[in-house]
Amino acid sequence: MLTNYNGEQPEEPEAEQPVQVSHEQTLLKFIKTKIEKKKRNNRVDAIVVLRQYFEKMNTGNDCNPLEYWKSNESDMPALANVARKALCVPATSTESERMFSKAGQTISDRRSALKPKIVDKLLFTGIPFYL
Repeated sequence: MLTNYNGEQPEEPEAEQPVQVSHEQTLLKFIKTKIEKKKRNNRVDAIVVLRQYFEKMNTGNDCNPLEYWKSNESDMPALANVARKALCVPATSTESERMFSKAGQTISDRRSALKPKIVDKLLFTGIPFYL
């Protein structure tokens, strides 16, 4: 018999016992527990939600998108949140006014040779107009 340096017998590691399905547990419950034990990540969850959405039947053209997502929020909460953000209309025009003001300050008499592509990039990235 083996002993360690203290004169005690080492503990034997416990072998992993296989998962046994009791007679009362059905096959579906067993599969459900196996699925719950699997690791999940956000990318896989997003793919599953999108696939569920694309497999749903189309609604009529007279359906209000905001009402649709409100009624289906329990099925796909993350996608409903994204739809609500994308479909909402801003209540004020301050952001558009701010953008026009910034564009006017960026394109001045001294910077009139800027190409439209460069102006778009300056406005989009938010680089200060006084550079």
